[in-house]
Formats: sequence, C-alpha cells, structure tokens
Amino acid sequence: MNHIHYMWNFKPNERHPFPKDAIDTNSKYISNYLIHTPDNINILIKNNIFPELEELYYQIPHWVIHVDLLRLLIIYFNGGFYCDADCFIQKKWKTTSMVVFTEYICKSVNELGLRECKNPENVVRIANYCFGTNTLHHPFLKEVIEECIVRLKYIISEKNIKISRKDILWICGPDVITTVYHRSKHKYDISLYDKTYLQHMQYASWR
Repeated sequence: MNHIHYMWNFKPNERHPFPKDAIDTNSKYISNYLIHTPDNINILIKNNIFPELEELYYQIPHWVIHVDLLRLLIIYFNGGFYCDADCFIQKKWKTTSMVVFTEYICKSVNELGLRECKNPENVVRIANYCFGTNTLHHPFLKEVIEECIVRLKYIISEKNIKISRKDILWICGPDVITTVYHRSKHKYDISLYDKTYLQHMQYASWR
C-alpha cells in the first residue's frame, strides 16, 4: 500500500500527457505509483459504504469537485498517498498513521470564505494536494467523505447554476479536510507535517 496515487485526464479536453517530473522526484521517496483516469472510477462511486454517493456524483456541477472527491475515495479504499501532478516530495515522513500537511496559515479566520468554518484553530489550513495512510478504510477519511456528501447535498439543493471558486474549495476541496481535521483530530492517529515536506507548484489549471 505504500505507493502514490496520481490522477489525470479528468479536466475536459485535456491534451497534455501526464507530467513525468513529479514521478521522477517522488519515486526517490515512494517508488511505486498508479495514475488513475476516468476509465476506472465506477468501482469507487458504486459502493455500500456511501450508498448516496453514486446519485450525487452525477449531479456534481464541476469537474474539479469530481477530482477532489475521487482522491479521497481512492485513498480510503486503496490506502497509499495521493499527490497532485504538480506536488513534489522534499523529504521523507513516517507512514505509520494518517498523514496530512499544512497548506498555509491564515493571519485571521476573516480571510476565509463565507461558507468556511471560522473557529480560531481553522487558521491552519490542511492541504488536499497530498495526504495518505497505509490503513485501508481509515475512519478519518470516512468522516471527510461523509462531510463532502453533506456539502454536496446542500449545494445541489440550492440549485445554483454557477458555482464559485470558493464554493469548489468548500464542497470537497481543502476546507473539508481542514474542517474535519480540527473537529476530530483528537479521535484519530493523525500526523500533521509542515510545508517543508512538499513543494506544490500550484499550477491550478482549473481556476
């Protein structure tokens, strides 16, 4: 299970091949990897653990939300570590627990979006461009996915045609893993590593 999962070809009309530079760098730390494409996702969304998921998945209004949700499901069902294609590992970490990384630290919760939790500890934002565990069905990830489902149902019920960038980040993006981490970190064996462990190029081609 100690391998890296990447995702590619989910962006509509993607014409570029998967960038190999991340694989070359990251294989120095974790040698095995898989690249997931839209062709092998059905097994993730059709499951008995999250029975509402399949119907909701096909109502998701933006492809980035698909990708944000699928990365959580990939690690939940398979174990290992998810990495964005523009995320470069800089040093080794221990893989005995759930591993997450600091994305950035806000000066104030007032910097957060309207929907985002404003508890004081939430100034520490947790990245969703790299995370993982060697434990299958880790309960922390289950809680994160369940929170995604709650938010998806809410946003779909609003029937908004246009989804904002902040909505995308809130629904299944970094705010979900941040919110659940601060709410429930006392319940799980989670290691939070600082930004020096990763270099995220933040290409963010979807924005």
